[in-house]
Amino acid sequence: MASEQLQACLHSNSSCFDCAEPQANYLSSDFGVTLCESCAHVHQSAGISAVIDLLEPSYPEAHCVFLLTYGGNEQFRQFLAGFQVKPTAPPEFKYRINAAWVYRDCLLEAVEAGRPAFFPVIRVEDGLLWQLESPQPSTEHLPVMQAVMDVYGVAEEQGKQVYGELNEFTKVEGLRKVENKAIKLLDRVDTWLNSKKSESKPA
Repeated sequence: MASEQLQACLHSNSSCFDCAEPQANYLSSDFGVTLCESCAHVHQSAGISAVIDLLEPSYPEAHCVFLLTYGGNEQFRQFLAGFQVKPTAPPEFKYRINAAWVYRDCLLEAVEAGRPAFFPVIRVEDGLLWQLESPQPSTEHLPVMQAVMDVYGVAEEQGKQVYGELNEFTKVEGLRKVENKAIKLLDRVDTWLNSKKSESKPA
């Protein structure tokens, strides 16, 4: 039986993204949208995206929850609307425009990192470029970015620990200064990380 978290995600994504069929028990593991059985078959047979059967999950439920939380039908619908593409557009078109694959890359990166997705601004004419073959995401910067994320995670945890310890001595002016410096350092690391992530996005 699905966990309460997954059930809540399915409740807000209950209909098929492609055809609005009310029974959507499948999940695109690439685009984070729910699908009916018929549309899930189209995705698999046409090579549009990999599909998870939510009634017989082959992925950990936490992964499915992340896909629907950071993605989901409504978010992808709004994203496509920015390019005047409707959910009812043919799957062979809407999932193979450049905008859809930028969305996919950002969503999967967010799921891997366990944080909300950030989508770059794309010109409409660039986003609507269509490719016969589904483009594969660039992995050139992934090892570097993963290492940066790991370092940042350690720094963040240590910062939280230091912050908690310093709060016990808030009356000591010197320690307040150290606390402020630690927070500023984390802010600088966060800014640097975001700039590197922007540089690593496909053009």
